[in-house]
Amino acid sequence: MKIPSVKTETTRTITQVIRILIFCTSFQTKEDAQKISSFLDRMSGVKSWTMDLEDCDRVLHMVCETLPVGHILNAIETAGFNIWEMAD
Repeated sequence: MKIPSVKTETTRTITQVIRILIFCTSFQTKEDAQKISSFLDRMSGVKSWTMDLEDCDRVLHMVCETLPVGHILNAIETAGFNIWEMAD
């Protein structure tokens, strides 16, 4: 009995980690938001973000891929703002 040859392919699964990060910031005005918005839009690994200037903590929500939190903190502080990650 002849066994037919079967071509097998290796299936590679790529798992993409998406995180939601929440920060308190020192953003105060719409001008602050505009200043930082172009920067956040260009940041590699950021899928989306929102900013709540009406909240007392000036909350910044970010949906990111594999972007280190430290990179975000350093970049925002370099732009002249204070930022810290909210505790769970």
